[in-house]
Amino acid sequence: MQDIQTIPSTIQQLAHALLLHEADQKPEPEELWMAIEHIYAKLQRRLAELVGQTGFVALFSRALHLARRETPVLAGISIDPRLPNQLQGSQEFALAHPDDVITSFGRVVAHFIWLLVTFVGEQLSMNLISDIWPQLNYDATAHGGIQS
Repeated sequence: MQDIQTIPSTIQQLAHALLLHEADQKPEPEELWMAIEHIYAKLQRRLAELVGQTGFVALFSRALHLARRETPVLAGISIDPRLPNQLQGSQEFALAHPDDVITSFGRVVAHFIWLLVTFVGEQLSMNLISDIWPQLNYDATAHGGIQS
């Protein structure tokens, strides 16, 4: 079982940095629900090229499932690949649980990144993230690398 304690702190920090970056450094619930949707869309565009739409949805769904085991209030969030806005329930979650948004969404993103590292390796995963967010200026190796 993968839980947040088994995810390296560098991955958790990266997930947090991605959320805040996409939220324009504003940790308010309204900004964070839009941030998780932007992260989902950007990852989907890039990774669907490599693993296909179904593979991407499966990977993100798994990350969401793992995060739900630690944070059951995420149960209202789901993915529906048939809809234009595929990540469903993130806005409702953010407004209903404003104190839990950054931690909960951070867990989803951290699980996704860690699953990606598990499947394709640290170097390729970090390269993909750097390609998507070149302006983030986050270097996991500068933070001690990813250690399991």
